[in-house]
Amino acid sequence: MHAPTLRSIFVVVLVLAGISCRDTRPAPLELQGAQLQISNDTVDNWTGVEVWLNRYFRATVSSIPAHSRYMVPLNAFVSGYAQRFDFNHMQITALSLTGKKPDGSPVEITKQFDQGGLAGALGGKQ
Repeated sequence: MHAPTLRSIFVVVLVLAGISCRDTRPAPLELQGAQLQISNDTVDNWTGVEVWLNRYFRATVSSIPAHSRYMVPLNAFVSGYAQRFDFNHMQITALSLTGKKPDGSPVEITKQFDQGGLAGALGGKQ
């Protein structure tokens, strides 16, 4: 084989090795259509979990075990006035989770969203 061919094979092997070593864990809060997937990839169980959608709608989960995932439909989120979140007519602008670890320390996760609309186009300057 020629040196360029061996070099090409070596480069392909390195690229494939890099792809296979990439971190493929899901985000802790991941929107999947009309559902939210909560991933607890930690070694601790989470208890007393509250998930807030748009700082107005809430869903609760008594516990999410360590190394597990929990799916919650977005229409399960309810406001203090018993209004349900309507995925077909409402935009999601904020998503956060709170809970407790077994030692009582807090779990706090906030999903970061890219700014859309005018705020994103103007870089937050209006």
